[in-house]
Amino acid sequence: MDRVRQKVLKLNWKNGLVVTISGGIIEIEDDNSISLLKNLDQLLYSAKYKSKNMIEYKENSC
Repeated sequence: MDRVRQKVLKLNWKNGLVVTISGGIIEIEDDNSISLLKNLDQLLYSAKYKSKNMIEYKENSC
């Protein structure tokens, strides 16, 4: 995921446009879909708040 983020950042967009990617990756064990979406949403907003061009990762969220 981080390689994709870096490649997108390096692309030459028209009119000086800069495109960034923020996202979240979570490793889960026996989690339900509502909890999964809530955790992913928190990671996404954390990534956007910190730099708007990063991938947040959370391990073993239960």
